[in-house]
Amino acid sequence: MMVNDRATPFTYSDESGFFVQGPDSTQYPIQHCPWCGEALPKRVGDGPIAPADEYARIYDNATTIRKPEECFEIFGQPDYDKPFPDDMGIPTDLRNIEYYSISNWYTLEFYFEDPDYRRFAIHAKPIPLYNNAEQ
Repeated sequence: MMVNDRATPFTYSDESGFFVQGPDSTQYPIQHCPWCGEALPKRVGDGPIAPADEYARIYDNATTIRKPEECFEIFGQPDYDKPFPDDMGIPTDLRNIEYYSISNWYTLEFYFEDPDYRRFAIHAKPIPLYNNAEQ
């Protein structure tokens, strides 16, 4: 999951051919997952690594959306569409729209609050979810 999450410093380096951890200027090759300890595949093609353009595809489409209706036009019917609850569970004016099935690798969440607030988040799916995903 961490290899597919753009927010972590854990990635596959096409230049070196190794999985690496750390910022671009100081990367350390690693052979085992730093979180679970499982051995990493020897090559990207041997493991469940998202295609390089998959994150970009979702990101590029998501950045064009300004209103909830545009979510439906681009991504179709959401898997979740409800007001975001406050700390006591009471619905707020913040609308939460989520997509779980737009990718085998990622989920997408939108948050809207009229008139100007909009943000989205792309999350990597855990590898077991990918392995069980319908292809």
